[in-house]
Amino acid sequence: MADFIPRRWGDRVNWLNNVKTKIATHGPTLLLTAGQITAIQNRCTTATTAIQAVTTKENELEAAIAGRTTTIDTEFGALRTEFNALKTNSAMTPAIATDLQIVGTTTPFDPNTFKPELSGSLVGGGIEIRFKKGPTGGVNISTRLRGQTAWTFLARDTSSPYLDNRPLAVPTTAEIREYMAYGVVDDAQIGLQSDIVSVTFGG
Repeated sequence: MADFIPRRWGDRVNWLNNVKTKIATHGPTLLLTAGQITAIQNRCTTATTAIQAVTTKENELEAAIAGRTTTIDTEFGALRTEFNALKTNSAMTPAIATDLQIVGTTTPFDPNTFKPELSGSLVGGGIEIRFKKGPTGGVNISTRLRGQTAWTFLARDTSSPYLDNRPLAVPTTAEIREYMAYGVVDDAQIGLQSDIVSVTFGG
């Protein structure tokens, strides 16, 4: 028999709110005392508060990650430009460049250990997935809803960003989408799975 309590957190909040409201109406008919009705409502309130506390923190984390990505892209880009210019300064010496740690090193590409970098953020009516593919030809992006175990292939993309504009699985019910990717070389998937990126999508 299927469980009557929904699995997804957003659906659980809606279910708890419905029980909290409707038990006041149906409780007397079911011969529940005022104390029993209040106890059920209090359980609903406590559970809802716990779920929403985590949701708030998840949203804050996602906003912080998106902010970090934007800031790092801007500031590191500016620093790279400034230090590349400094390297042409007539007063620059190898010792100074080494001390400032602005001398690049080359790491041989290993397809077995390559791991793409992902970030995700809300853009308009969809989710923008930015990725760093390194020397590969592109990435295979897969997705799932939080709580699911199986991944669904979404797309192969060769140029960042990728826009996921699929509708909500359940209309008007927000969901947390998770994304991961693998590198692709000559149409073959290679390397290690990227870190998982989570984005809350409300439609």
